[in-house]
Amino acid sequence: MEKALYAVRDYFREGRDGSLIPESFKAKPDPYGGYLNNSSLRFWE
Repeated sequence: MEKALYAVRDYFREGRDGSLIPESFKAKPDPYGGYLNNSSLRFWE
C-alpha cells in the first residue's frame, strides 16, 4: 500500500489531474525479478 500512496503522491507532484486516477488497475511486476516496485504502480503509463 505504501508504494501505491507514493505513486499517487508523485502523480500529483507532476501536476496531473486527480480525476483521471482510475478506480482500480493492475500493477505490473518488474520484468527482471517479478517484484513490485515504484514503476509497477504507475497507472498513468
